[in-house]
Amino acid sequence: MVMKNEENRFLDACLAWNSQWFDQIHVYDDRSTDNSVKIALKYTKLLGIHPEGAVEFFEHEGQFRQLAWDNMKELCDLEDGDWVFGLDADEFLVGTEIEPNPVVGLRMLMERGEIVKKKSASIVRQEIWDTTGSVLHNRVDGFWSADRPARFVRWEPNGQIKDAKLGCGSVPEYGLRETINDIHVCSLLHFGYSVEGEAQRKFDLYSSVVGDLHNPNHIRSIVETPTLGDWNGPTPKWWRGVK
Repeated sequence: MVMKNEENRFLDACLAWNSQWFDQIHVYDDRSTDNSVKIALKYTKLLGIHPEGAVEFFEHEGQFRQLAWDNMKELCDLEDGDWVFGLDADEFLVGTEIEPNPVVGLRMLMERGEIVKKKSASIVRQEIWDTTGSVLHNRVDGFWSADRPARFVRWEPNGQIKDAKLGCGSVPEYGLRETINDIHVCSLLHFGYSVEGEAQRKFDLYSSVVGDLHNPNHIRSIVETPTLGDWNGPTPKWWRGVK
């Protein structure tokens, strides 16, 4: 996980929830000026601080994530056969109807990867757009309902993150090429866009990057009126006291 100034967003809930599913959690901090580091240290000692003067996340995401990957290699006890999950500080891993327990789902993906000789697995990501009602609402129009980023990769110590200013992905390039995408046993719920002003901020950021970053129609859609559906799947405990 990479982070910067996440104290007043979802960090505490995110780490509390997701620490159930993983053997280790590595956090790489982009020199936060709030209490993000203090919060992260409640859940893990595997925490790296981005060096002063090094390129920051929003200057060049690819270079920043490469430093995060290399820091994880230094701090974590990783061995051949281990798998790594790239997680953001506003995302929550949940199960599915097929497999309610994310741990079991992840192990199913690991086993499938070994059998079919694939090095990564894509995870369906739901964009939770509104949290103000009695149920969560996820975005279902256009590209939003079909997002399946590669997030779960077999550990390779010399993995190279895509050299892209933005949109490099959360895992090394080998994980973007060799992906299991036909098994849906885990979901990610992404809550970032439910924060007021986040959609405009992301639109401005992506629009500022010159080059073939994302589908321009998708970028425009960030600030268009969304079509929302009721999210009826598994929900993290932190939301409205879910048990």
